[in-house]
Amino acid sequence: MFICYVYERSGECIAQIEDLVGIEIEHEMSDISSASISIFHDNPYANRSILKKMNKVVIRQKIGSQEFEMFSGIIRGIQASLEVVKIVLNDELWILSRRLTHNAYEYRNERLEVILKRIWGDINAVAPLGLEFVCSAPDLVPKKSYGKKTTLLSILKDWKEKGYEFRLFGSKLVFGKKVGRDRTQGEFYKEYSYDTRTPDNNTILKASMLDDAQEIINGVGDENNIFSKYQESIDEYGFLEESVSLEGKSAEDFLQEAKNGTQVFEIEGKVDNFFEVEIGDIVKVFIHRNNDLMNYDGSMEVVEKKYVGGDLPKISYKFSSAKIGRLSFIKKLQKMEERIKKLEQK
Repeated sequence: MFICYVYERSGECIAQIEDLVGIEIEHEMSDISSASISIFHDNPYANRSILKKMNKVVIRQKIGSQEFEMFSGIIRGIQASLEVVKIVLNDELWILSRRLTHNAYEYRNERLEVILKRIWGDINAVAPLGLEFVCSAPDLVPKKSYGKKTTLLSILKDWKEKGYEFRLFGSKLVFGKKVGRDRTQGEFYKEYSYDTRTPDNNTILKASMLDDAQEIINGVGDENNIFSKYQESIDEYGFLEESVSLEGKSAEDFLQEAKNGTQVFEIEGKVDNFFEVEIGDIVKVFIHRNNDLMNYDGSMEVVEKKYVGGDLPKISYKFSSAKIGRLSFIKKLQKMEERIKKLEQK
C-alpha cells in the first residue's frame, strides 16, 4: 500500500492520498531525482488547491504497521486527462537548478569546500535555499572561476566527474568524495553476484562493461607547465596526452587513474525490496562469466534506484565501478546499448 502526503510550503499537511493508480520513482546519484503518481480524475484530492505547483509531497510504502519513505520532493507539474491525473515530482535538487550566482568568482589555490561554501552562502543570502549544505572537500584547487548567472546545481555537478558526489539526506545536502555507507564488510554487508556455476543464487540481472581507449591519458602538464608522463602506460599503449585541468590532483595521481582509460562496469541488481540499499551505498559485487572481460570481484557504488508500479511492480538498482570520471559513464553505456540495438534491428 502506498500513501502520498501533500504539504503546503508552510509545512502543513493538507492531504493524505491512498488510492494511487500508478507510481514511478527514480533516484539518481549527484543529480535531480524524479517521481510521478497517478490518481483517478474523480479523486477528491484531484484539484488545484491540493495539487499546487511547488507543494511538498512525501511518498511512503506501508508494510505491515510501518511506513517507509520512498520519495520526498516538490510538485513540478500536473498532467491531466479525462480519466487520470498524473502528478510529476522532483526532489529539492531541482530548486538548485533555478538558483543563480549574482556575482562572478575567481579563485586560486583555494580549498574546494571554501569555494563551494562561499558560493552557497551568497546564493542563500539572496533567498533561503531551505537546505543545510554539508561539504567535505579539502582538496586544493589551483585555479577556478564561475561567471554570473551560473546555476548552483551546475556548479555542484561540475565536480561530479572529478571524483566528487552529492545527495540529499532529508534537509541536508551532503557533498564529498563518498557520501554513502560502506557495506562491503561488517554488520551491513551486502553482496550481489552472478556466477555461471551457481545460477540459482544469482542476484545480478544485467551487467555491462565498457573499456574505452579514448580516455587513456599518460602525459599531462599541470597549471605551472610542469609536464609528467606515465612510462608503463606509454610502453603499452603509445604516447597519449591531453590538456586537462587537474583541479587539485597531483599529476602523478591523475595519471595513475587515467593510465588505462575507461574500464567501468554497470550492474543491475535482481531485487524485490526497494529499501534494500540506498544510492551512494558501496556494495560487494562478484561476477564469474568464464572470461576475463566480464569477470569482476570488487566493490561498486549504487548510482540509481527505480520503482515502477503496476500489476507486476519492477524494482531495479544500478551499480557502477567508476571511481573517477571525465565521462558520464552510465550515459555512455546506454548510448552504446542503443547503437547495438539499432544494428540488431538492421
